[in-house]
Amino acid sequence: MSGEDDEESVGDEADPPITEETAFDLKVFAASDPNNLPPGEAAALREL
Repeated sequence: MSGEDDEESVGDEADPPITEETAFDLKVFAASDPNNLPPGEAAALREL
């Protein structure tokens, strides 16, 4: 992948930016078990 973002790098892995596509995947994942979402992703989903 090219164009790495340095936004909020945590540890060795930076989370990819949340797009509509990944947000949909996260919503499906969260719907299956809301406790699995990291706080940042859960907050980002609430903004959509």
